[in-house]
Amino acid sequence: ISLLCFLAKLLESLMLTRLTNYLESFAFFNPSQHGFRRGRSTDTAIFEMTDYVIKSLDEGRWVVGCLVDLTKAFDLASHDVILMKLERVGIRGASLNWFRTYLSSRPWRVKINGSSGP
Repeated sequence: ISLLCFLAKLLESLMLTRLTNYLESFAFFNPSQHGFRRGRSTDTAIFEMTDYVIKSLDEGRWVVGCLVDLTKAFDLASHDVILMKLERVGIRGASLNWFRTYLSSRPWRVKINGSSGP
């Protein structure tokens, strides 16, 4: 659960929109990616996959699937790797510094059964 104040959430949303628009303008995303994309969802992913499976079976081809849930992948990603990737796609200057601060200057606490710790 994120407990960001309204202004922090607004700024986060604005930066996400700008970054997404920038990356989409360079066709950065794989066309098959549905997660975290405007106009796409699990519904569109399921529809696209089902359509592919039906067409393949109709053509007599084998179909094999491997489905992976990457919901919490960002939580496990190295911040240094994220920053390196942002720089590699052309994010520099004040924008890169904002992401660096965003990723490194966020205090957090874990609370389990009433006990909390860093």
